[in-house]
Amino acid sequence: MRRRSLALLTLAALPLAGCGGTTHLAAAHPTGAPLVATSASPTDDPTPATSPSPAATPEPVVTVAPTPATVAMTPAAAVARVPVQAPAVKAPAAAPAAPVYSGGAASSYTLNYASNGAVVRWNPCRTITYKVNLGLAPAGALATTQQAVANVAAAAGLTMTYTGTTNEIPSKSSAPTSADIVIGWAARGSTSALPAGGSEAGEGGWFSSGVSNDGTHWTWQIVGGFVALDTGQMNLFSPGFGGGTRLGTLLEHETMHALGLGHTEDRADIMYPIISSSSPGVFAAGDRAGLAKVGAAAGCI
Repeated sequence: MRRRSLALLTLAALPLAGCGGTTHLAAAHPTGAPLVATSASPTDDPTPATSPSPAATPEPVVTVAPTPATVAMTPAAAVARVPVQAPAVKAPAAAPAAPVYSGGAASSYTLNYASNGAVVRWNPCRTITYKVNLGLAPAGALATTQQAVANVAAAAGLTMTYTGTTNEIPSKSSAPTSADIVIGWAARGSTSALPAGGSEAGEGGWFSSGVSNDGTHWTWQIVGGFVALDTGQMNLFSPGFGGGTRLGTLLEHETMHALGLGHTEDRADIMYPIISSSSPGVFAAGDRAGLAKVGAAAGCI
């Protein structure tokens, strides 16, 4: 399994951390069964303007990508799951090694690619479920989270369904088990997504899985995601949505990491790695173009 995570910082000019990387491992498979490889990829997260990025090859449910109907699925025990963590990037201009910038302000977005050159993304023809851990969340966090996810889903043309609360803590070391994506607040150092000593306000990432019938040609897709927010920095964010250091913007940013997008270099973008008092807080052309590349417009997988 490949994991990738990215972190975002907010400060009067705090940079978001971002990293990426992927590892493909094929497990032993019985004759006639497809090879199945899984990997995890961390995403980047923002930190308040006065103050997450797990990068295993954003930003945790482990499931195996569906196999063609005519081919039997490899037993779960045979699946190789190797997370790869990349160091956090804390310079606004720095970009993860794996992502590729599209270039141009009007299309300023960062995609991540599998070894076969395909964009790493969810299958847009399936429903993506998510749960929220509100144990350490600020007041009103659930409504803000649901609106943020709805905003991102609408822009991408994806169906993302809230299926309730959970006690599961978002992690970049293992995929979530209670839903496709787990969103939650945690204390710094209590989860691999928010390591001790870090300064990111949040971190988002995904886990992808690959299926092959011959060991050479692979079909990859994201099968799990996470969004972890540092509860100790929530006082730096204003509630709701709009310009400035808003909780809604932070949640949109991390959720977009969980869908496979990376940081951009355009300050107008939600995916810019810094949230500050001057952040516009609305989807820019680059954000929408990137979401189209990982959303319904890209077609079923």
